Parts: sequence; C-alpha cells; structure tokens
Amino acid sequence: MSKYLLMKLGAFGDLSFFLPTLDQIHAQDKDAEITWIVGNSYADLLKHIPSIHRVIGVNETALLTGNFRARVYETLKLWSKLAIHYHQVWIGHRTRGALLLLRLRVLGSYFQIVRKPSLFLKWMRNEIVVPPLTLHEGLAFKLLAETALNKPIPQKSWKADYSWVPAADPSFHLQSPYIVVHLGGGQNGKTDFLLKQWPHWSKFLNKLTVQTNQNVVLVGAPSERALAHPILTGLNLSSRLISLVGRTTFLELLAVIKGAQRFVGV
Repeated sequence: MSKYLLMKLGAFGDLSFFLPTLDQIHAQDKDAEITWIVGNSYADLLKHIPSIHRVIGVNETALLTGNFRARVYETLKLWSKLAIHYHQVWIGHRTRGALLLLRLRVLGSYFQIVRKPSLFLKWMRNEIVVPPLTLHEGLAFKLLAETALNKPIPQKSWKADYSWVPAADPSFHLQSPYIVVHLGGGQNGKTDFLLKQWPHWSKFLNKLTVQTNQNVVLVGAPSERALAHPILTGLNLSSRLISLVGRTTFLELLAVIKGAQRFVGV
C-alpha cells in the first residue's frame, strides 16, 4: 500500500482547492493510504471525508506565529504522530518552513509549490514554480498533482467530491429554494481579512428581497456576529430572513450551502 502525506493547513478557501488531489491520487492508486496534516479548525471536517485515512490536526496559530517554545512544542507533537516514510509528500504551502518541518522527520519524495526555484533546497524536493497571484491557487495545486502523479489531468476532472456532505439540519427550518449570503471576509491563523468585508450588505439584502420571493439565509463565523448585528437590526425582512451567523459547525455550514439555490459572498 502506497502512503501519501498531504500538508495543507487552511484557510478553508485554499483548503477546498486542494481537495481534488484526493480523487486524483485514488484514481491512480486505489489502495493509497492518505494522511492529511491540517489546522485544528478544520480537522473534524476532514475526518468526514472517506478518502482520507488519517487526519492530523495541528495548532496552526502556535505553529505559525507562536513564540519559540510554542513552535518547538507543536513541532514535536506533530512529529510524534508521523510515520518515518511516505511514498510521496505533497506540500500545499510555498514556505521553506513547511518543507523543513516535515523533511527533518519524514523520508519520501517531496513535491511542493514554490515562489521561485531554490538552488539550495531543490535537492530536498520536486519544485512546482508558481509565484503567488500569477495563477488561480486551485490550478497551482493541479500542477503539483500532475507533477507528482506524472500524468496530465483534464480540467473537467479537477473538482472536489462533496458527496460526503450531509443534508442540512432539519432544526434550521430551511425551506427550499433559498439563497445563502455570507457576510464576512474570512480569517486564518495569521490574517483577518478586513478588506473582504463588503460595506453594502444592507442595500443588497433589501434589494434582493424585493426582486425575489425566496428565503435568505445569512451565514458566517462566530467572530462575524458583530458584523451581522447592525445589518439585521436595520432590515425589515420578517420571516424571510434566517440568520445562522455563528450558529453552525463547519460541516453544517457546508450542508446549508449545498442545499442552496444560490450563494452570494465575497
């Protein structure tokens, strides 16, 4: 059995662009055993994906921005959960730290997207050169998969399988068809994306309810409740507006979005 180690911590946007790698690995090696290193925020979510055999969660905040002691502790904790050898190691981060974090502990053939070639590190890895913002991140991961699997992947085959996402929780009382609106801008262990918070949601939602008779479901993270409050108090949408901001787990959020007729977000 071939063993693959994937490393993509988050946030979920880029994480979702990395998911098609799972089907591509199993298409070439149906008995492959896949281990995925991910941030704790998404570990429980990835455990629902049947094609991943093992999910290893890490404290990405401590690992990325913690003090020296916190980083060492989190690194040693991760190392204790890893095997010595994997057939292939795929790294969906461009940093040298991500490479060295695994290279100092794990043997195998390494594949990593990078900003630019490195004379010093190229003996440690197979480099897929994709400078940031030059190519959609999903296509950067597609190049990584094509290099590692040594085969071209048709564009139509590069998509994630979301059949594992369940139906929305009946307790949310969602009546189809409905429209999902995400108010926030996202965040990860290093960045709060304030510039992604659109300032015109109130006008948009008022206009939306005039032009459609569908229910509108607002979604977002617990940290985005403060963003939702003035919008909710300023609207008069009665029973057609359902706010689930901060009320769902990540899996429940995917289920709500999966059942929507339309999704609107930044």
